[in-house]
Amino acid sequence: MMRKMRLNDKWIKLLMLCVDSVSYSVLINGRLGEKFSPSIRLRQENPLPPYLFVLCAEGLSSLLSRSEPYVGIRSVATSKGGTEINHLLFADYCVIFRRATQADWKRIQEILHQYEVPSGSGQVLNKQKTSIVFSSNTSEEDQIQILQDAETIVCGYYSVW
Repeated sequence: MMRKMRLNDKWIKLLMLCVDSVSYSVLINGRLGEKFSPSIRLRQENPLPPYLFVLCAEGLSSLLSRSEPYVGIRSVATSKGGTEINHLLFADYCVIFRRATQADWKRIQEILHQYEVPSGSGQVLNKQKTSIVFSSNTSEEDQIQILQDAETIVCGYYSVW
């Protein structure tokens, strides 16, 4: 993700060194044991992970924002003639606003896949905590088509939004 954001390779290596280069040794009966590395790469109390998370969130935000003009996908207007919203990020949540069409759904799937792959952020969407919410203006046919394609994603119906 950092390379896609065009960060300098030296900077990326330095950041990853801070994240990856941890090892521990334990005193056993007053003697220092062998060094070992934890299976989880992030150090306890390391101040970098929140910033790395923000970098990844910025990457997702960029992918979602760039998708609009090239593919003809439009955001959702807050009111007639009002501001259009593409997505909102808060902590570790992302709310994506799109029209309920098959083309928009396919593009969202492509973006999320691009974000998840190892060359992307490496983060994975938790489908058990994912919902699709349709406005009352979405036809039942479109809802069924998208829900069938979503398969494992937990979906909710809301008539008033």
